Amino acid sequence: MTLLIGTSGWTYDCWKGAFYPEKLAKTKWLPHYCTLFNTVEVNATFYRTIKDSTYEKWRETTPEGFTWAVKASRYITHVKRLKTPEETVPRFLESASILNEKLGPILLQLPPTLAYEKEVARDFFQFLPKGFRFTLETRHDSWLDDGLFALLEVHNIAWCVSDTAGKHACVEAATADFVYLRLHGSQEIYMSSYTDEELEHWAELVAGWNRDAYIYFDNTMTDAAARNALRLKELMGVDD
Repeated sequence: MTLLIGTSGWTYDCWKGAFYPEKLAKTKWLPHYCTLFNTVEVNATFYRTIKDSTYEKWRETTPEGFTWAVKASRYITHVKRLKTPEETVPRFLESASILNEKLGPILLQLPPTLAYEKEVARDFFQFLPKGFRFTLETRHDSWLDDGLFALLEVHNIAWCVSDTAGKHACVEAATADFVYLRLHGSQEIYMSSYTDEELEHWAELVAGWNRDAYIYFDNTMTDAAARNALRLKELMGVDD
C-alpha cells in the first residue's frame, strides 16, 4: 500500500508568506514543495497543451520517486465529451508519458452537464490503454449507477472520491487496485480547511481500503490545502 498525499497545484500567490517563505522566488516554489510532498496534481494539462519541454522540466527537476497526477485535456472530456477517444486520447498520453516513471494517474474530470450514457462510457473505457492508471470524477448524478461502478471495476478505473462541500454527491467507493481522492473543502468549496476529525475520517477510509492511494487537497484558494495535506500525512504516518 503506497500513500501519496499532496495538493492540486502549487503556484498559488496566496500561499506566499504562509506556505512559501515570503522572500522565496517563485521559480523556487516547486523545489520547496518537493521538500514536503512527493506528489502533486496538475490542472494546467486540462486547459492547454503542455510543451514537451515543460514535461521534461517537471520530470528532471523533481526528486526521484516524485509523482505527477495529471488532469486529462478538456478536449477529451468537455469538447468531445468522451466520444472518438481514438482521436483524442493517444495525443494526450503521448505528451504526458514524457514524465516517464513519474507519471501517476490520469484524472478524467467530466463536465456537470455530461449525463451517463452506458454505451459512450463503455466504448471510452474499452479504448483506454493498459499500463496507465485512470480515475473518473463525475459531476452529474446520473453517473451514480451500479452499472457504471461495475464497468469501472472491469477496466480497473478508480472512482474519484470527490468532496465538494455538498455541491455534488460524494460517494466513497473503491473500484480499482488504487484509490483517488480529491478534497475540495467540506464547508466551502476550494476554501474551507478540514478539521482533524474530518481528516481522521479520510485516513480511516483509505486505511480500510488497503490499496495504493493518491490524495490531493484542492481547497487551494487559501493555504488550507497545504496545511491539510501535511496534517493528513502526520495522521497516516507518511514519511517521505
